Amino acid sequence: MSSYSSDGYSVLSTHPQQNQGSYSRLFHVNKSSFQRHYEIASANNQTLLYGDVSVYTPHKPDLTLHAGTNTHAPIVAVSRFGKLTSTLKIGLGDPNNVQGVEWEDLKRQNLRATEYGWQMTLRYSDGSRERRAFTWKRTHHAAVDGMTASSLSPRNYKLVDPLTGQLLAVFTSDRSLHKCGDLQINVNYGPDFDTMVFITYLSIHEKVRRRNESAAAAAS
Repeated sequence: MSSYSSDGYSVLSTHPQQNQGSYSRLFHVNKSSFQRHYEIASANNQTLLYGDVSVYTPHKPDLTLHAGTNTHAPIVAVSRFGKLTSTLKIGLGDPNNVQGVEWEDLKRQNLRATEYGWQMTLRYSDGSRERRAFTWKRTHHAAVDGMTASSLSPRNYKLVDPLTGQLLAVFTSDRSLHKCGDLQINVNYGPDFDTMVFITYLSIHEKVRRRNESAAAAAS
């Protein structure tokens, strides 16, 4: 479903259980303090995805992920934040094309908001499909290769297989004027999986950002 490829692949050649171990890829997650969008760039700083943030526009997704450098690029995923629920709705594809989007739930799994679970259907080149579950967990230990996860940051998360505990991806905060941190994906489950990793983590990151802003405003 995703219309971009971060490294040239488009279809899994084997089932993911046979395709793990040495497929680590690094992405930079950028956002200026003065801008309302995220950018996901490759390790060599080529912008791959543009995450448009909406706060006040009615009926518009809170986060729209474009496969390119601006909002004119094709939409590959969206996220909607519920006002009366902790569950986020994740759309894989373009919601403007009803037949071309698959909706999943990103569910907060504890009161501390340190774990979020989601599912998706992985598709294989032999035509088979498999429903899989994944969990983002806040971490102070797991980190992107060569980095250290600060115990003070609420934005460090790892993506694990809840059945095996395997580390599938990890985000390590490295805040600066124009950067949020780095995201490392350790497996090749295909472009749709990568897109879901990006949109689910950015949704969590944006939720944390808004929660912190609200808390700061209430305390002032």
